[in-house]
Amino acid sequence: MPSARFRPRLARALSGLGLALLLAVLAGCSPGTGNVSGKVTYKGQPLPGAIVTFQPADPGKNAMTVALDKESRYSVTLPAGEVRLTVDTRVNVPKASMPMVPPNLEKEAQAKDGEKDAPKGEDGGRRSGKFVPIPERYASVELSGLKFTVKAGDQTQDIDLTD
Repeated sequence: MPSARFRPRLARALSGLGLALLLAVLAGCSPGTGNVSGKVTYKGQPLPGAIVTFQPADPGKNAMTVALDKESRYSVTLPAGEVRLTVDTRVNVPKASMPMVPPNLEKEAQAKDGEKDAPKGEDGGRRSGKFVPIPERYASVELSGLKFTVKAGDQTQDIDLTD
């Protein structure tokens, strides 16, 4: 049995060890992040160039927005937990035809306009999508009804939108 003068040191050492153990356990319980990838379609058809926004349920976490590639795929790192999402294809809406322009000049103007003013993707390149109309509710986080739970690690979440 330790002598009386060593008991306080032993108690401090054990309490310090207990605190360190508790902190290690709590750090290990952190939910972490998930690397989520997948494909977004509407009635089975791809939505290249559409914008997808992932909103974590935890208000302390930031939303993440990604553009779908030409195959309608995405890849994003998100905090673990529930996320709600929106899908918006309006970035690919074609500009209205120019009124009162002869047809041959209108086509030429549209070609130049499409090159110059096409929305740009994350890499600075032109958006690769044609406009695919989808129900407006998918552009609203409150109305879309789209959500899933992110787990730590790699995972796939394919999303097929319907009417």
